[in-house]
Amino acid sequence: SHIYDSDDEDDMIRVHRTRPRRIGGFFFSILPHASPRPILLGLSLSVTLATFWLLDSVKDPLFAALVDGNLSHHQPRAKICSVLGTLCIVIAMEVVGNRRKQRYAQRHVTEQE
Repeated sequence: SHIYDSDDEDDMIRVHRTRPRRIGGFFFSILPHASPRPILLGLSLSVTLATFWLLDSVKDPLFAALVDGNLSHHQPRAKICSVLGTLCIVIAMEVVGNRRKQRYAQRHVTEQE
């Protein structure tokens, strides 16, 4: 049986305390010097794509059931509405983002004065 002396134990405690704690310990055990941002961005992209593919596979059968199989009449309007809805959401997000940047810049300027 191996018995640790007190110096070895103190060294192990010191090393453990100085090691930075990070979210996602599994990923950082594989890549110890990796930044969490690329991993989180990759995971969010994977979730987004998986959600898109899942909803895309459900969309056509569900839409066909809603319009009693008359896709040729209703699908062009639905696609135009979808594009316009997406455009409205993107414009709204841009407006909100620009206003937040302006408020942040104004606060920064008044704090520096």
